[in-house]
Amino acid sequence: MPRGRLQLPLATRQDILDVLKFTRDRFGATKAQDYASLIRLALRDLVLSPRTGQPRQDIDADAWIYPITRPGRKARHVFLYEIVNDEPRIYGFFYDAMDLIRKWQTRKLR
Repeated sequence: MPRGRLQLPLATRQDILDVLKFTRDRFGATKAQDYASLIRLALRDLVLSPRTGQPRQDIDADAWIYPITRPGRKARHVFLYEIVNDEPRIYGFFYDAMDLIRKWQTRKLR
């Protein structure tokens, strides 16, 4: 059962907008729409069940990632978050090859 509307920090919203703009400019509107669909599905899944992501203790004891990829729909971006009171607290939307430890440290401290 959904817990309610997910609150995304401004920085995460900007991450998403930047990725969608890059995708549209580089790969076209259709691919950007597909990527937006993957993002919406991932956010829905995080609201419904934040523990479906992957714990990443190599980043931090509290860090989790949720890749947006789906079978037959490849994507290299992840949501970086922690779980607080059984709800996801999302710190960003990043390319999976980024330095996620640094991103965690800078975003979590805001």
